[in-house]
Amino acid sequence: MLLSATLAAAIFVPVPQDVSAPAPDDARHLVRVDLSERRLSDLKALDLDVVFFDQVEDSADVIVGTEELAQLERTGYTFDVVEDDLAAWYAARLAPGTTSQAAGSHGGWLSPPFGQGAMGGYYTYTQIVSVLDQMRAAYPNRISAKQSIGQTIEGREMWMVRISDNPDTDEDEPEVRIDAIHHAREPQGMQSTFWFMLFLLEEYGTDPLATYLVNEREIYFVPCVNPDGYEYNR
Repeated sequence: MLLSATLAAAIFVPVPQDVSAPAPDDARHLVRVDLSERRLSDLKALDLDVVFFDQVEDSADVIVGTEELAQLERTGYTFDVVEDDLAAWYAARLAPGTTSQAAGSHGGWLSPPFGQGAMGGYYTYTQIVSVLDQMRAAYPNRISAKQSIGQTIEGREMWMVRISDNPDTDEDEPEVRIDAIHHAREPQGMQSTFWFMLFLLEEYGTDPLATYLVNEREIYFVPCVNPDGYEYNR
């Protein structure tokens, strides 16, 4: 039996933009809605993007556009604007000097290198597919060619690979499956998955743990189980 292990860290990563520019009319706002006298189900009925519900404070964080903000006002909700322009706020966090884009000790040979993906340093779905192919080309004796475990509703493939000392053979060894990006805003889980994969591939024969795991286990990886949502996020 394959055991699932979810690597998930929720995050929303818009494309960086000029942070000095004023918030555009179609800017996305993060607002905190007071639900002390309203029900969460009523808020959800407005078909808004609810990203967090605080049961202790009776509030919900919602991402809205200008028209949706006006809709909240019309329907009588009390709210505070936490971030007036989410894209600019995230862009400021990704500005040069605020984050490290260095590949570190693993994955510097990839194109793009680890940590230098096109979405704020994270790999896009297209880059995920490319990285899997690059890993196979570089380490054909440790990682299998990618194979699809099925298509999504929108027709994208959910790619899986296997890392083992005989990656193209199903051996009688303990197995585990590691998934990532179950939810659209979890690129950190995907990057963590790739980091572990790179550790196994690059440190095999040198690091005792990496060598043991590759030799004695069959480890299956699905770096993106929700490509439709991840593409929507992008």
